[in-house]
Amino acid sequence: MRMILFGAIVCLAACDTEAPMIVDFTPTDNADLRGVGHVTIDLTASDASGTAIADLAIDGELRERVTSHACASQCLFSWDWDTRTLPAGEHVLDLRLEDGNGNHETASHAVVLDDVVTVTRLGVHGIVDDVGTLEIEVYVFDDTTNALLGCAGSRNGLGPVDASDIVYPVDGEMIDVANRRLAARELAAHPIRFEVWEDDDPPVCPVSPDPLGNDLVGKSAPATLDRWRAAVGDVAFDGVTNFALKLDRPLDF
Repeated sequence: MRMILFGAIVCLAACDTEAPMIVDFTPTDNADLRGVGHVTIDLTASDASGTAIADLAIDGELRERVTSHACASQCLFSWDWDTRTLPAGEHVLDLRLEDGNGNHETASHAVVLDDVVTVTRLGVHGIVDDVGTLEIEVYVFDDTTNALLGCAGSRNGLGPVDASDIVYPVDGEMIDVANRRLAARELAAHPIRFEVWEDDDPPVCPVSPDPLGNDLVGKSAPATLDRWRAAVGDVAFDGVTNFALKLDRPLDF
């Protein structure tokens, strides 16, 4: 009777061949993390043995190992990830979960990191509007093909810019032609120019302004995104007296 009981006890460990279960893992696969600096990586797991060891690797490099002894039902592993030290593009999060008996499970999620392009200061000169207030919109074009790449208008945080000779602090987050937040990588491969328009039509961003009935305030010289990133303080061109951009994350391209 004692031998049978001893054998059963031994088998509880030796006969455990069930891998730990990954219940949930975020960020999800293919998550778009543009403009996000700190990301919380969460892993919810369970294992019959109660013990689980979780390894987190980012782009193949082991970042941290965490052990929990409370996984018989469910346990949570959580990591704070500062993404701002990594270049824009796709990065891979690898998780390896092992229980106390050597059984393991793995999961891998790819995520995309990027900046978001925001207009932060804007001032114009010598522009009037028939109805008394200005409706300013900012556009960015590929200088070679003239294709519209993105824009920001009153609906995107430029609404306060409604008079000449005033420098406005704004928070105009640019959008692309599909109405998504404009990612820096979408601009990095192009020679780009910015155009500022006084738009007499209803807000048209993300569509190019109609030259008929609308006024071009200023057109910047073409430059790479790196040149714009390196700009210190406000930039002026034509009737634009103050123009400044912000990229949410200090990434290299």
